[in-house]
Amino acid sequence: MRKLGLSIVLAVLVYGVFAALTDVRALGSALTSIDPRAVVIALALSTANYLVRFGRWSLYLRKLGVRVAWRPSLTVFVAGLLMSITPGKLGEAWKSLLLKESTGVPVTRTAGIVVAERVTDLLALLALMSLAAFRSVDLRLALLALALTLGVCAFFAFPALSSPVVAALRRLERDALAERVERFFTSTGELLGPSLLVQGTLIACAAWALEAEGLSILADGLGLELPRSDAFFIYATATLAGGLAMLPGGLGVTEGSMAALLGRALPGATAPDRMALTLFSRCTTLWWGVLLGACANLLHVHARRRHRNAVDTGPSRLP
Repeated sequence: MRKLGLSIVLAVLVYGVFAALTDVRALGSALTSIDPRAVVIALALSTANYLVRFGRWSLYLRKLGVRVAWRPSLTVFVAGLLMSITPGKLGEAWKSLLLKESTGVPVTRTAGIVVAERVTDLLALLALMSLAAFRSVDLRLALLALALTLGVCAFFAFPALSSPVVAALRRLERDALAERVERFFTSTGELLGPSLLVQGTLIACAAWALEAEGLSILADGLGLELPRSDAFFIYATATLAGGLAMLPGGLGVTEGSMAALLGRALPGATAPDRMALTLFSRCTTLWWGVLLGACANLLHVHARRRHRNAVDTGPSRLP
């Protein structure tokens, strides 16, 4: 939780810097000019994103033979969104701890799900980048993104391909790193087989496409003409850049990447308008998820407290 607080402080500093670099009055005017319906639709699309990703979470649990009722499972999944502002979202391993508290399932049994989620998210964002780039950006960039997608997919789908990597690390006397790579593939092997990798990636593509569509809707709400293919490319690229930066929530990197790409796609828009679009996108995706995650964590704590009280006040057994 201390790291969570530091992430929030970092967010305040980052947004303060961005505000200072633009015309604050013009930015305020742009923020208040948006059609409220666009914000509502964007929030609904982000919520749908979480529900689709919950389907992937449930798929992985079934694959591991972990049976959990859908309500506590949904609460745990949404609670994990609170940790979206940790580096690389790896703090979402919090879900495994909450699941252990709720059901007794060992953390080590479900921790691999977080890795599988991140891998399929990576593949999905690369796929969206390549598809969008084919439509409106650059054929060479599209082919590069597609090649990366297929390469990463093959690397994780066929663990034997990791053997040369492990061997090379050992030759470089990086035995500790080599062992971590081997353990990684062993622990996630159940969830990253070819069939499940494809299923998880397709689900992730649908989920992230919903949030990319949200960027397009928000642009319309601000009166900006942003082609849908550009919106998809910009959202996928900025999100991927933020995730790879391993900063809390991709703060600074995601916003900077999105604002820069919007500058290329919307040369006629003012800097305050582009910054307003960036901020609305982040508020309706990252920060909406954090808010829902905080509420779900409170529900989880309340449920645990009620359970303990029920146990403590239950009928005592006579000797």
